[in-house]
Amino acid sequence: MKKYPPFVAQKKVTNQKAEMLVAGIVSPSDPSIGINYTKTHSKIDMQVVSTSDGLSRYGSVDQTSKVATATITIASNDFHTGLTYANFSEIYLGDTLLKANTHFDVGASAGAETTGQIAINLATAINRLKGFSATPNVNDVEITCTNGIGVLIHFTKSERQNATVFTLSPSNGKMSNGLAFGSISKS
Repeated sequence: MKKYPPFVAQKKVTNQKAEMLVAGIVSPSDPSIGINYTKTHSKIDMQVVSTSDGLSRYGSVDQTSKVATATITIASNDFHTGLTYANFSEIYLGDTLLKANTHFDVGASAGAETTGQIAINLATAINRLKGFSATPNVNDVEITCTNGIGVLIHFTKSERQNATVFTLSPSNGKMSNGLAFGSISKS
């Protein structure tokens, strides 16, 4: 299985959590008439999320939902019609590329494998990836990724034949759910 460098959108959460105390004033003051300001201190919790190109973003990670999910539907078993130079369809999952007829079998000719069998073959290939698991369900492959921020896990396809063979859900290029990355939390 060919492993590509991480996509820029692929981000990793560091284990470093930071707390910062912030001083502030919560009421106006006018010492000339005897009104003095009220001081406060707040604590801010944050984590650093860094991209593969070295950029960092501060925020917080919600640990309550740890499983990112996605589904690939095998919409057709014709991976061959209109194909040139054996340039088969590809699935990008995280920083890994899965190529049809290289990493999972789609048959030697159009219609040689059923869509259900192709789903089984694709699930088997995904199960070999670290951090991912997949379950075939008729023509669908249900994918989970533990301890990943779903909206930051690259999930796309590249098709080069006449028929649309993969339908992705979600279709926005990222997995859904998983650890939630939000703004810096204040307490």
